[in-house]
Order: sequence, then C-alpha cells, then structure tokens
Amino acid sequence: MVTAFAFHIQEVYNAFLEVLREEEEVRLMCTGDEEVENNERMEEEMAKGEVILGELLRMAVKLDYSDEIGRRKVFAVVSEYRSEFSDAANVLHLTLFER
Repeated sequence: MVTAFAFHIQEVYNAFLEVLREEEEVRLMCTGDEEVENNERMEEEMAKGEVILGELLRMAVKLDYSDEIGRRKVFAVVSEYRSEFSDAANVLHLTLFER
C-alpha cells in the first residue's frame, strides 16, 4: 500500500515540476498580453499542484510504514522535494503539522 502511494506521490511531484519548468519557459519567451494570460494559467496550475501534493503528504503521515520499500520510496520523494526547493522545509512543516 505504501509503495503504491509513494509512486503516486512521485507522479504528482513530477507533474508539479513539469508545470514549474513550463512556467519558467513561458516567462522567458512571452511578452505583453500573452505573458499575463499565461501567468494566470500557470499560477493556477502551480496552486493546484501544491494543494494536491500537500494533501498527499498529509495522508502519507497516517500510513503504516512497516513496508520497507514503501518507506524508502516516500523518504526518497520527500528528500528530493526538499533538495529541489530551498523553502521546502517550511512548506513541509506547514503541510504536515498545520491541522
């Protein structure tokens, strides 16, 4: 169960990274009205990704980590997330301990 959930978190995380990369490319290429329209769309996509990823991490806290492979996979995904984003520690803390 934990292993499947960890792979789902990884999938959502990868999609979130893709949106961030697209946003960076669009910001570099677009000007004027195109930029405003694309920025709004990208901000919405990033917000969705953050919410989904945050909720998955909240659910992950409640899982049974007796599955060694799943535990390692979740740890790897969270470690990758923390290394990718400089403020990830604060985001993870807020995500996991907010409620």
